[in-house]
Amino acid sequence: MNIFAHLRVWLSILVVLIVALPALMSADRIARRVHEEAVWAGEAFGEERMNRIVERANSAWRSVIGESGVQERITAKPQTEAGSAAQKGVRRAKKSLYDMTSGYLASLSTQLYAVFLRGAILLEWFSVIGVFLVAVCVDGYTRRRIKMATGGLSSPVVFSWASHSMIAIALSPVVYILIPVSVTPLFMPWWAMAVAMPLSLAIANAVRIR
Repeated sequence: MNIFAHLRVWLSILVVLIVALPALMSADRIARRVHEEAVWAGEAFGEERMNRIVERANSAWRSVIGESGVQERITAKPQTEAGSAAQKGVRRAKKSLYDMTSGYLASLSTQLYAVFLRGAILLEWFSVIGVFLVAVCVDGYTRRRIKMATGGLSSPVVFSWASHSMIAIALSPVVYILIPVSVTPLFMPWWAMAVAMPLSLAIANAVRIR
């Protein structure tokens, strides 16, 4: 499976989970998880950087939910004026449908905010560990140059293993974005160390780098 196939699989999982999870979890439960993770992120990054993270999440949420009319749909109330028995029956059916759809939309709205918050946390982390990942790439490239200069051969087996492992680990933050339990943002340094070895090996054993 090449990198584009991996991306298609992970993006498909992302879309399915964004749509499915709100049907299984209440908005209040998701909101409690968001609050808990916001507290953890504040402890990890400090107040100033946490404010930047929250503003990014708020801006994304307003663009997707606030300006799309979804929030108005959640807060809208069905009409309850008097009428015939048949009309009242129709309104009761509409109210039941409204209760179901508004509950789902509220969960979806809160779930999307949770996704945006975690995405903003990841973005903040990459501004810190990005230098480390660049150093890993330079290390892999240097090892490859040394291998070529000394007559060493690249290993297709090592390259295949390392590249597939690196892609899987590199795309694993998608799972973090959507996993329906609280996760400390401090997992990211461990993620960077996990992706570092296969990334360096893949570059060092690449047949051609253009």
